This record gives sequence, structure tokens and C-alpha cells, in this order.
Amino acid sequence: MYQWYWRADICYAYLADVHAQDIPDELDYPDGIRWFTRGWTLQELLAPSVVEFYNQDWILLGTKWRLANFIQGVTSIDRRYLKHRDEIKDASVATKFSWASKRSTTRVEDMAYCLLGLVDVNMPMLYGEGTKAFYRLQLELIKKTNEHSIFAWQNDEPRLWYNFGTEEPGRGDLLSPSPQFFAGSAGIFTCGEIVDAEHEMTNRGLRMRLPCIRSVHGEYIAVLSCMKESRKYDGYIGIRLSSLGHGRFRRIAASKMTYVSKQDAENATVDTIYIDAVDQSPSPDVIPDYQIRVYSPDTGSSIYQLADVMTDDPWGSYFRLLPGTLVGAMTVTPLPLRKFEFGGLLFCSNRGREENFLAVFGQHLGRLWLGIQEEIDVSRLKNVMHEVIKRRTLDQRYYLHDSAEVELMQKYTEAQFMGDYTEVRLKDATVISIKAKLKRAGEALSWDLNIDVSMAQA
Repeated sequence: MYQWYWRADICYAYLADVHAQDIPDELDYPDGIRWFTRGWTLQELLAPSVVEFYNQDWILLGTKWRLANFIQGVTSIDRRYLKHRDEIKDASVATKFSWASKRSTTRVEDMAYCLLGLVDVNMPMLYGEGTKAFYRLQLELIKKTNEHSIFAWQNDEPRLWYNFGTEEPGRGDLLSPSPQFFAGSAGIFTCGEIVDAEHEMTNRGLRMRLPCIRSVHGEYIAVLSCMKESRKYDGYIGIRLSSLGHGRFRRIAASKMTYVSKQDAENATVDTIYIDAVDQSPSPDVIPDYQIRVYSPDTGSSIYQLADVMTDDPWGSYFRLLPGTLVGAMTVTPLPLRKFEFGGLLFCSNRGREENFLAVFGQHLGRLWLGIQEEIDVSRLKNVMHEVIKRRTLDQRYYLHDSAEVELMQKYTEAQFMGDYTEVRLKDATVISIKAKLKRAGEALSWDLNIDVSMAQA
């Protein structure tokens, strides 16, 4: 269809909800002019050399060229692409996806299918696949281009981390579940490659060779070969990753793009890494009932010892910090946490309780999350725990109030989703290694967590 519009001598756009007889004022249409909010009309706007716009009475309002400033205002498409369609081919993938970010279609799949011509991809239309259509589109693009801008998206609405239509986005995917998450990606352009930008999809994830900068709490920033026009002096765009062990990484959920100076990018360590491209976690409607079992940690080679165990009562209004009681019990049986519960282990140094760190665990939509906080203030911790429980609403579906719990814990302990292996380094070179193994006993599922606290090797 895109080529069909491209070859047309002239196209006519009927704006059924516009009554003005001159160039409309976007302020008169706070909810938008419907033609400019539909997915399929994007190609009708961009591909033809001439587009004439008519109001509801079939009175000519103007051409695409004449209305370019107005159209730019309502669509966020730079007017140079409206006036010079040959420049569209030079726009980055992220910029093209941003043009569709505020549009909608009746069928979810059409948000991907309406972009096929714009990004020059051929693939079958499989109605019924839902948001997988947009994932498929991105995978097809990865096969034909090494452009990094396809990874330059972010979640500008944190609530969408927890619920997006019928599927959960941003759960650690490298690829976006919808064009919606490219809303802030207009103006991103590819630049000279820092290293060879070749990448390949494998059964371990997307294999990429990227400059990586290690950040706090075991996080990494992977530097992409693209910049944003409005912030090009800030340097390259980077995305935040967490390590899953053995060279595998996952994008940190709900994280925003960051910027890396040219000097830092050039000095970064270049690694070949594997990044989870598409998260296969189940949707909220099919989340099984998990239990977390935390085994007694191994602290033999470190200066820390397990001092306190923290749990909460999921149906009450309190939490408890249990010195000694559960610490001893964990040497015999693991600490169990049901789906509504979270728990924490407080480790103190043999030099005093003020030198400590807290590891907090919980689950959200069947996935584990972990928060690590050094030099914890136990009195502050109690206030946070009470606030978490106070915010719970038991008549809601658990993943809704669970998300509020994760949000607050993330703010206080920098909680993030974890994979089957997570490693965190503290400021004093202590290394915390956490292995998670999923087990099934009949219909019951459980995550078994084994924790090792040790000193980093010199």
C-alpha cells in the first residue's frame, strides 16, 4: 500500500470532524483530529507527493505542503519530511516509530502492519497474534539493518511497566512491545560506529558487540551508536542492563535512556554480550501461584553475618523484624514467601551493626525482584514497610497492588527484576551472588534462592 500511495499523482484526505473553512487551529481540537490519530493514515500522509485536505463539507483546506506547520504541530512529524518525502528514507527507525507512537488502530496487530511500507519490510499478516506483530516487525528489521536506534526507546509512563492492555511491557525486553514507547525518540539519528555494529539473533538472545560501562549495584550501561539531535552534545544514547550471568543481560524494566559522553564511550570496555530480546513471561491472566524459598546464606568468606530476617503479614497491617528467631530457623528450613509476601535479610558486619546491607526479595507477575541497600537505617526501613502495607488494597487483583509495593521498594532499595543469576558488588568490594532455580512439585511452583556473600578476588 505504501508504494501504491507513493506512485499516486494526488491523494485526497477527508477530515470528517473538521468544520473550519481555513487552516484549522490545533487548539480547537484538544482531542485531536481523528484522521491524524489513526495508524493506517500515516502512510497516506507521508507517501504521496501531493495530499489535499478537505473539511466535512468538502471544502479544500490546503495541501500537505501548505499545512506543513499545522501538521507538524499535531503529529510531531518534522515538516521537512512532509515537504520533501525523499528524506523519509534517511530518518532513523526510532524516528519513524515515533510518528506512530500517538496513533491507534482497531486491531492491535495493525499498529505493526501499518508500518511495513514505511520501514520497507515484507512479512505475513497474522491476525490474532496481538503485540507479537510489533515484535516480529522489529526482528525482521534486525535482520536487514545494523541500526541501533531500534533499541532507543523508553517507558515515559511508569504505570505501563505494570499493565499495558492485556500484556505487560518493559519486563526486561530489548525490543519494545509497541510504537507507543518511541514517543520520545523523534530526532534520534545514527552516527559513526564506535565499534563494529553487527548483531545477530541467537537462542541465547541478541548477540551484540558494544561498549559497556559498569554502573552501581551490578548494572551496566550499553552504549549505542546513535544520538538525539536535541541532545547531541550530551553524547551517545545508552541503555541500562542487568547481568543474568555467563555473558547474558536483560534490559532493566521501566528504565529510561541515558546519555554517555564521547570520551566515556571511547574509554568503555568493548564486550560481546547476549541480550534478551523478547520477554516470554506469561501475561497477568495466566500467572501461576509461586512461592519463594530463601535458603540460609553462605557468608563464610566475608565480614558479614546474617543478623535479622524481615517478613510481612500479607493480610494484616504490620511487618516484623525477627532477630535470632528466623535466623536460626533458616539453617534448618528455607524462609517461605507466598505470592503476597516479601522478605528481607539484614546482614551486619563483624565491625558493628551500622556497617550493614539489606537484601529484599519479592515477586511480581511471577517474576522475582531484588533490592539491595547498603548502610540501612532500620528505623527508616520500618516506615517504608508500614507504608507498603498501608497502600495495599486487598479487593484489587494482586498484580495491581503488588506493583505499588515494587514501586516503593524500588524507590527505597533500587529494586529490579532478577534472572536466574544476579551478582551485586558493594562499595567495600563485597560480592553478593544470588542463584534462583524454579522447581515444580505437582501444581506448586517455587523459586529456590541461594545466596553467597564473599569478598571480591584481588
